[in-house]
Amino acid sequence: MSSACRTACTTSRASSRAGRRKVGSAIARAIVADPTFLLCDEPTGDLDRKSASEILEILGVLVSDRKTTILMVTHDPRAAERASALLHLEKGVLVESAERRRAGEARGPEVLA
Repeated sequence: MSSACRTACTTSRASSRAGRRKVGSAIARAIVADPTFLLCDEPTGDLDRKSASEILEILGVLVSDRKTTILMVTHDPRAAERASALLHLEKGVLVESAERRRAGEARGPEVLA
């Protein structure tokens, strides 16, 4: 999938700088074609808190400015807090879903976590 942002933890833990570069490069490659949808698998998994926040800001800009829809798989509660909708899976089964909208917010591109 060419518009996927894949940063799965398949190798040993990277240093913060290397992890940030890896994630940043994956996001950059994914957005070159200005996709309408990104699949992000643990985009903050290998990062320190500051770097994770920077990556989440970039993803937020994609949603707000470019109207990109993002489906993010994460175990990071800070990343999940930014989502407009949450789907919670346990052992592959959907056990909970919640939509979070702010008052007056129009329906549009979303971040699902």
